[in-house]
Parts: sequence; structure tokens; C-alpha cells
Amino acid sequence: MAKAERKVAWWELAAFAAPAAPLTAMTLPSVIFLPPHFATHLGIPLSVVSAIFIGVRMLDIIVDPGIGNFQDRTHVPLGRRRFWMLAGLPFIMSAIWFSYIGLWPGVPIWIAAAAVVFLFFAYAVMAIAHLAWSGELIPTYHGRTHVLGAAQTASMIGSSLMLVVAGYVAQTQGSNLLAVYAMGWTIIALMPITVLMCVLLVRESPRPPQPHLTIGQTLSTLARNKLAQRVLLPDLLLGF
Repeated sequence: MAKAERKVAWWELAAFAAPAAPLTAMTLPSVIFLPPHFATHLGIPLSVVSAIFIGVRMLDIIVDPGIGNFQDRTHVPLGRRRFWMLAGLPFIMSAIWFSYIGLWPGVPIWIAAAAVVFLFFAYAVMAIAHLAWSGELIPTYHGRTHVLGAAQTASMIGSSLMLVVAGYVAQTQGSNLLAVYAMGWTIIALMPITVLMCVLLVRESPRPPQPHLTIGQTLSTLARNKLAQRVLLPDLLLGF
């Protein structure tokens, strides 16, 4: 007999999806607004800025699977997904402040590069934990679709909010620098509220140990799956 699908109330689903808003809101300015900010306000050559951000995205490809594997093997009473979201919260808030607000004109290139690496690493810890949890909250095909749909709705709201904040500040204050600051403070304000809503209001069901594929097995599986390649390749290119 098929296992009954877990019932999740609308408010629980909303609380779970909430962190997707600031997490996705962070990715938009980090890709679109931060590189020009680094070049114009911080005075870093554009070629160096490009190398920093492309290098970090390449590093993501290597590091992210390891983060996911490590999180999967974490066993704590709080729940592995909730644990990593709480553990990553102070780091991502610090990284956002440092990258958006704390850097100064003439900052050494290595400090700016370290800030970007720190930012994307902290984001990966949070985003992977939340995305993995979305596949476990209602562990059925339609349940996962339902949960991911809610998370995508929150993501759309977060991205739209960033565009509104940036446009409003740039138009009223006449400063792109203040627009970057405003986006940073907005994300910093939303991150703890939404993460705590998610962690405190949503139950994380215990999961039995799952089999893990090696890197070679994973690549071999992807090489045989043409449909997965068609999905992952555009996603990889969009990430740059």
C-alpha cells in the first residue's frame, strides 16, 4: 500500500517557502548589481571583477556537491536541514553586509575576492539545505511539485522586491551606491525573519539513511540521461 501523503497546512507551506524570497533576492543583485558596483565604486578593474565572479561560479560546481553530501550525512536532533539553515544564517548575513556594504573604495583585490567567495559559499549552504528539504517535506511526486511551486512563488516575490527597492532608491536618491546598500540591508532584514519562520513553524520528519553515489557514478548517470543534460546545461549557462 502506498504511503499516505503528509498533510501540510497552507501556513506551514508559506513558512517553509519564505526563505526562498531573500535567498533568491540575493542572487539577483549579486549577479547584476555587484559586479558594476565593484568596478565603479570600489575601483577594481572590470577584467578582474569578471575573473572573480566567473571563478566563484566555477568553484560552485566543485564545492556544491560536497556541501550537499556533507549535509546529507549530518544527524542531529534538530533535523539536518533545519540545523544547516540555522548554522548558515549568521554567516550569510555577515557575508551580505561585507559584500554589499562593508567594502570600501580602493579595497585590496584579494579582500574583495574573499568577500565574494564567502558570500556564495554561505548562500550555497543555505540554498542547498532549503532545496533538499523541499524534496523531503512532502516526499511524493505531487507533493514535491506543490512545495517547489510555493518556493518558486516566494522566489519571484523576492526578485521583484529587489528590483523595486533598487529602482526606487536609484530614482529618488540618484545614487546606484545607495541602491546597492538598500538591497543589502533589505536582504539582511528579511533573512532572519524568514529562516526563523521556517525553522520554528515547519516540522522536519526524520529520514532513513539514503544511498550515496560516487562522483564517477553521478557523472556516468548524467552521461546516459539526455533529458537531464537538456535541463542542467541551460541552468549551468544561466548561472554565469
